[in-house]
Amino acid sequence: MPRVVALYRYPVKSFTPEGCEVLTVLDGGRIAGDRVLGIRFANSGVLDDAWSKKYEFVALVNTPGLARLNLRFDHEALRLHISLEGTVLVDEGLDGNGRKRTASAILNYVLQLDENPLSSHPDRVPLRVVGEPRLIGKHERRFTGFDDKIVAMNARGMTVREIQGFLSQMYATDVTPDFISGVTDAVLAEVTAWQSRSLESMYPMIFFDACARRFGRTTGCATKHSTWPWARVATARATSSACGSITPKVPNSG
Repeated sequence: MPRVVALYRYPVKSFTPEGCEVLTVLDGGRIAGDRVLGIRFANSGVLDDAWSKKYEFVALVNTPGLARLNLRFDHEALRLHISLEGTVLVDEGLDGNGRKRTASAILNYVLQLDENPLSSHPDRVPLRVVGEPRLIGKHERRFTGFDDKIVAMNARGMTVREIQGFLSQMYATDVTPDFISGVTDAVLAEVTAWQSRSLESMYPMIFFDACARRFGRTTGCATKHSTWPWARVATARATSSACGSITPKVPNSG
């Protein structure tokens, strides 16, 4: 009779696996915390919130030394731990600063390896930690900022089907094309309302001009420009006098 011998997941795309006592299977068949992060090259043309193939990441296929690393990932606390033979290299959360420190630690480790994809490709540095392994509850359909992500992907030219696939892969949630269209249409309605708003009868405007000042030096003449706002004609006296006139002048467009 078949039996389970060991359980593994891969928190970071194309890194070593993490051995687990228990795995959580999400709706749709995905494993919680599996392939939710990646260490991407700087010169990748792929957006941070889009997935891509291994050749744009630090991966075992181009960095065999990654096999020496041990990974642990807490998919509830969203914290990544990476060690090398008992020495901790990374123990960080996934906020902005944590991602930067993680990317820096991986960069330092990879550059020490004889076989690595960075030494001869300086354009691949700095590395970026991409992916947002945030999980949505079983009876929830979105989290704070969820709609904003849909709108951002739509603005970047992703189709409804592409957005649907991305949300399914990254957040383990299934949304219908009608749901995505509803989110984007709501934003379009707000844009239309803003474009149709009543204009004010008057809008304040401030213009800036400059007056050239010439003064002598032992080696010749030099020119400097003094800038003032047109709305403050009083400043023209001091500036105009430097040009040889003591009478305030209204600045011209030249």
